[in-house]
Amino acid sequence: DPTQLQDASALQYRDPIQGYDGRFGKSAIRAYRSFVNGNSNDGNNKKTSNHHQQQSPSPEPLAAHAVRVAQQIDFLRKRHAAHQAEW
Repeated sequence: DPTQLQDASALQYRDPIQGYDGRFGKSAIRAYRSFVNGNSNDGNNKKTSNHHQQQSPSPEPLAAHAVRVAQQIDFLRKRHAAHQAEW
């Protein structure tokens, strides 16, 4: 559920001492944040941004990128659950 993932990410920002939500794990939440927040260098380093834009003239459509990240998050969540079951 995307809302639960959003809540888990927000809760960790508000209270980092609690750690990451056990339903998702650290890797899935970090992948979610990376997608939502984007690249931290955007706007801060114009030389790097311009160089990157020159290398890839046709950026990947957002919908395709969202599907790929959602699949990655689902895999990471399942891997986390399997790892927890082993313990």
